[in-house]
Amino acid sequence: MKIGVLYWCVKCNVPLLAEKCGLCRQEAIRKVKITPPGNVKPMFEEERRRIQRTVHEQYGNHVTLLLPDDRIALLNKVPHVDLAYEVIVDGQVIGLWRFDVESMRYHFIPHMEGARRMAKQRARKWILVDRGAEKAITLEGKNLLAVGVEDHDDDIRRDDFVYVVNEKWKAIAVGKVSHDFKHKLVERRGMVVKVKHFDKPKDPEVLESKATWSDAVLANKYFLEGKEEEAMDFIQDICHKINRPILVSFSGGKDSLATLIVVKKALEALSKEFYVLFSDTKIEYPETTRYVEETLRKLGLEERVIKVDAFTNFFDAIKVFGPPARDFRWCCKTCKLAPIAYVIKSLGGECLTFIGLREVESARRKRRGAIWEGIWVKGQTGVSPIYNWSTLNIWLYLFKEGVEVNPLYYRGLERIGCWTCPSMDLAEMQITEEIMKQSWQEYLREISEKLSLKDHEVKLGLWRWRFRYPGWLKTRIKMVHKDYSQCLRGVKELHLKREDDFRRIVSVLKTLYDVREEEGRVILMEEKREITSLTRKDRKITIEIYDRNCERHWMKIFRGIARAIMCVKCRLCIAVCPNNAISLRNDGIEIASEYCVACGECNYTCPVWAYSPKSPYIAKRLLELSTLSYAESSQQH
Repeated sequence: MKIGVLYWCVKCNVPLLAEKCGLCRQEAIRKVKITPPGNVKPMFEEERRRIQRTVHEQYGNHVTLLLPDDRIALLNKVPHVDLAYEVIVDGQVIGLWRFDVESMRYHFIPHMEGARRMAKQRARKWILVDRGAEKAITLEGKNLLAVGVEDHDDDIRRDDFVYVVNEKWKAIAVGKVSHDFKHKLVERRGMVVKVKHFDKPKDPEVLESKATWSDAVLANKYFLEGKEEEAMDFIQDICHKINRPILVSFSGGKDSLATLIVVKKALEALSKEFYVLFSDTKIEYPETTRYVEETLRKLGLEERVIKVDAFTNFFDAIKVFGPPARDFRWCCKTCKLAPIAYVIKSLGGECLTFIGLREVESARRKRRGAIWEGIWVKGQTGVSPIYNWSTLNIWLYLFKEGVEVNPLYYRGLERIGCWTCPSMDLAEMQITEEIMKQSWQEYLREISEKLSLKDHEVKLGLWRWRFRYPGWLKTRIKMVHKDYSQCLRGVKELHLKREDDFRRIVSVLKTLYDVREEEGRVILMEEKREITSLTRKDRKITIEIYDRNCERHWMKIFRGIARAIMCVKCRLCIAVCPNNAISLRNDGIEIASEYCVACGECNYTCPVWAYSPKSPYIAKRLLELSTLSYAESSQQH
């Protein structure tokens, strides 16, 4: 399936991944133009009901021809400020179903085939035009002027999307009415409809065949078998070239399920041993956890499962980092990747992991390719055998295999992940609220308190970004936190809460600098030059920097201090340490100096280290330990 193109057999009324139908053996005679990248998925019954409800609210309960119950329908996800799908029926895009962030409701905007079906059933929101206006619209795509309007539906409101019909009641255009639509009609002047879609008048094309998803699988049988064979050859070739313990990552989502099935077939053909890895972040949907256990049992893989739980409690970690955001995703590192890294170390430090990632999911994943080396998870070679599969390819393959998918897909979730994930759209948050109920409300209250957001700001999901806001939010932006981090440069003293904090700080700083210890004093050195001194008296530390390049050293030192005294116990540093020099105690990490070679790997993979320059909460806690108030440090800065 090419990006931006969907094939359709009009005889069998089924979608095709290639240009030939496996049912009637004929070449597909229709190419459905869809918005790239072409993330086409089946429309499930809950989604069908929601779309029909949206259509009935906007255009009337009698509009049944638009989206009949008795045939296959698809949804193609398109770029929008929130969730939006092109709706595909009978091999035609009939309209756009999208979630509106202003009204917090779904809207349906018909395309031309949708408008033709609506006109046939005399749906609401119509405008009748004269022949002059019809000619200007259909031949030149002109906007509709008030002078060309013959009649209109009384139910039209400002900014509504309407369909335009000619005197024979054939749809010729779809557009959005102006703010002062009725006033302009009275004066008979000005533009009243901004035309979005237009075409020559013709009847709707409702196909006779009423195919099922079983028919669609048979129609694509040869293509699906070819993709499976290609993936199995790829898997077997990789396993011959890379001799490492093999893991298959299974999250409970559709992509990881397809990956698990095809890897299982490929490796069992080689009689090669593998294990299934499920990382439970403890913020998974309850349905996902149950589904994973049940699916692995049905596949006969319960004896091969490595289930690892997050070492870090997500809600405790919020107290250190603050709520996660799309541009501040500390949660993935601490709750998911850290336990995986720990497992890999227990397997010898290296492994081959098959993961269900696809190029159409993001530009970053497309750049990564089908094989990559782990950044946060050292020693892991990631491989995706479904890298070039389309979304529809995934779904048809799962239908062919007859496996049950996560029930959350039937509820309308587009992706399956943690229920606290900031990557969700507002539309998906409504579904999550239905599923998680009180837990979701409590989570939003905590976000509101941490970020000092008002109810409507939480409702709009402002907390999903921390630094890089999308364009549609720019008019709503407020600072959701104070920038405490810049104030740390004025800090000269820290008051420690625990006796052994100083020892822990020194052990971390030894991974960054050469350290000379004197009685009650520690000197940090770089290339035999004294950079900084830390003097301890009781629980007070006095910090003094000698080097001219103090900016770099301030940040480096405070990142080290944050790592030492604010450890969230994720164990990533333990997993990456090549000399096993790090252990975990009740209050945090311990670094054995006699084994540490100061390679720095533990710092670069530590989430506290990585995110401390961005986290206002880490900086704020350090300021609270200092003798400097926020106001004083701001003035010094």
